[in-house]
Amino acid sequence: MSVLALLTVAFVSALVPVVNLEVYLGGMALLGVSGSWWEVTGFAAVAAVGQLAGKTLFYLAGRGALSLPRRIRVPAASTAESPRRARVAARMSRWQGRLQKRPWLAAGLVGTSASVGLPRSLWSAWRQARCAFRCPSSSSPAWPGAGCGSSPYSPLCRPPPAERFDTVTHAPYERFMASIAGHVDSTQIYVGGRWIPSAGTELIDVVNPYTEQVIAQVPAGAAADVDAAVAAARDALPGWSQTAVSERAVYLSKIADVLVDRTDALAEVVSQEMGSPLRIAKLVQIGTPIGTLKTYAKLAESYEWETEVGNSLIVREPIGVVGAITPWNYPLHQVVAKVAPALLAGCTVVLKPSEIAPLIAYEFAAILDEVGLPPGVFNLVSGTGPVVGEAMAAHPEIDMISFTGSARAGKRITQLAAETIKRVALELGGKSASIVLSDLDDEAFAKAVKATVSQCFTNAGQRCTAFSRLLVPAERYDEALAAAAKTAQGHAAGDPMDEGTKLGPLVSEAQRERVRGFIARAQDNGARLVTGGTDVPPGLDGGYFVAPTVLADVAEDSELAQNEVFGPVIAVLPYVDVDDAVRIANGTSYGLAAGVFGADADAALAVARRLRAGQVDVNGGRWNFMAPFGGYKQSGNGRELGVAGLEEFLETKALQR
Repeated sequence: MSVLALLTVAFVSALVPVVNLEVYLGGMALLGVSGSWWEVTGFAAVAAVGQLAGKTLFYLAGRGALSLPRRIRVPAASTAESPRRARVAARMSRWQGRLQKRPWLAAGLVGTSASVGLPRSLWSAWRQARCAFRCPSSSSPAWPGAGCGSSPYSPLCRPPPAERFDTVTHAPYERFMASIAGHVDSTQIYVGGRWIPSAGTELIDVVNPYTEQVIAQVPAGAAADVDAAVAAARDALPGWSQTAVSERAVYLSKIADVLVDRTDALAEVVSQEMGSPLRIAKLVQIGTPIGTLKTYAKLAESYEWETEVGNSLIVREPIGVVGAITPWNYPLHQVVAKVAPALLAGCTVVLKPSEIAPLIAYEFAAILDEVGLPPGVFNLVSGTGPVVGEAMAAHPEIDMISFTGSARAGKRITQLAAETIKRVALELGGKSASIVLSDLDDEAFAKAVKATVSQCFTNAGQRCTAFSRLLVPAERYDEALAAAAKTAQGHAAGDPMDEGTKLGPLVSEAQRERVRGFIARAQDNGARLVTGGTDVPPGLDGGYFVAPTVLADVAEDSELAQNEVFGPVIAVLPYVDVDDAVRIANGTSYGLAAGVFGADADAALAVARRLRAGQVDVNGGRWNFMAPFGGYKQSGNGRELGVAGLEEFLETKALQR
C-alpha cells in the first residue's frame, strides 16, 4: 500500500468534517482493493464533493427557512449595522480573498460549516420559538424580543445594536426615554423572569441632577410587589441552588462580558441619573462591577465548598432568598457586590435599588434576562425604603437582608428583621480619617494631602469611604491647608458628560441643601472657610452643585467632624503626635475606612493597625477585589467582596459519619 496514497486520503478526509466518516472508510477500502493512488484520490474527491454539495444545499435551505421568522419579527430599524457587524464584515472580506487563493481550504471550511449547519439552525429555531413563547407579545415597537431571555449568546433573538444608547444626552424625559425605548421599560418591575406592572399605581420621577429635568419614572412599589418577587425567588431556589457551581460562575462571566461591551452606554446612564462624571463612571461605576463579577467567577474554582474535619463533612450551602437593598451613590457597584456572591452561592435575590438612581439597576436586570438567567433567580422591585424596603426586611420568606445605606435606616432594618431572626449584613456610613505623618518631606507631604483631598472629592464626595477628615501635624498645619486648597480649586465642576469634568453635581436638590447646611452650621460654630462654601461654583447657573470645600479650625467633637456629610467637604484637623492622631481618628461612632501616609512604611503600617476601621489604605494602597470590605462600630456588620463576601450568603452544615 502506497504511503503517499494513505496520506492523500487522510488529508482529503481532514478537509471534510469528522461526521463524513464514510469518506475515510471508503478510501481505506479502495486502498485495500487496488492500492492505486489515482483511484484513491478520485474516490475521495467524488465522495467529498457529494457530501459537500448535499449538505451545503440542505444547510442553506434549512437556514433560509428557519431564519424567516426572524426577518418577519425584527423590524428594519433594529437590523442597522453596528460597529461590531462592520468589523465582522471586514474580517469576512479578508478571509474571502484568502480563500479565493486557496480553494482546497475553502472546500474544507464549507464542508465543516455544512455538517454543523443543520444542528445550529435547529438550535437557533428552538431559541426563537422559546423566546416567542416566553414573550408572545410586547409593548415595545422597537424590539419585539425584549425581555425574552435573548442575548449575544442566543443566535437569533438578540437585542438591538449598541447604537440604541447613542442618543442618551441631556435631553428631557421624552428624548431620554426614546433613546432607550424597546430596551427597558422602567415603569415596570422584574419578577419571575418577566417585566410586569407594579401592584401600586404611583410613579417616582428620576431627575438628572445636572439639567434638573425628569428623565424617567419608576414604580413607587407596594408590599404586594415584594410578595410576588419573594414567591418567584422561593420557587426558583431549589433548581438554582442545585445548579453546578461552575455553571453559576459561567453566568457571572457572561454578565461581565456584556458589561464590558456596553461600558460606554452604561456609564452614560449612570452619569445621567446621578451625576457621576463620565470618566469616573466608566472607570469606577462600571469598571468596578466588571472586576467584581470576574473575581467571583474565578473564585468559584478555588473556594472550598466542602471540607473534611475528623469524621465530619463540612458543607457550605446557600442561605436561601436574599433581599438586597442598595443606595444611589454607586448604583451598579453596590448591586453587583451583593448579587454576584449571592448568585454564586446558589441564593436567589430580590433587589430594591435606590429610587433616586434606579435606571442602571434596570439595565442590569435586562442584562441578566438576556444572558438567560433562569426565571425567579433575580427579581427587581423599585420603590421607597419605608414601603418596599421595610416589606422586605419584615418578610418571613426572605432568609437574609443585605443593606447598604445610612446608619439610621440600618437600625430600622435590623429591628424589623429581628422578628423573623433573619441574617442581616449592613454596610453603613463612615467618617474616615487620613493621617499624614510628620516624617514626609515637603514634596511627599503635598502629594499625601492632594491624594487625601482627591479621594474625598471623588464622586462629589458621595462615598461612604471618603477621607473627610485630614489629620496633619500641628507644626505643618498651614502647609497642609495651602496644599488642600490648591487641590480643591483644581476640581473643576461642570457637565458630567464632559470628559474633562472632575466634580459633578450632587444627586438631588435635597442632598445639595443638606451639604450646604453642614457647611453653614460649621462656619456658625467657628470653622474657618479656606475655599469653597455654600455658593454655586463659578460658571454654573444650574445643577445641584456644591463647591469643593476645605474647612479649618473644626472642633473634634463638632457636627462636621463627627457626622457623615456625603459631599465635597473636607475638614483639616491638627494633631500633636501619633498617639493624638490615632485618638482623633478613632474618636467617632464610625469605623469604615481610613488612610495613613508616611515615609517609613513599617511605621505607617503600625499606625494603620491601631485604627478601628474595616479598611485602611497605607500610602495609597490599591483597591483589591479579593479583600473584605466592611466596617467597625456603627459602620455596620458583615463583609462584602472576596471570600468573606461570599460566605455572608452561605450556611454551614456538618454531616457526621
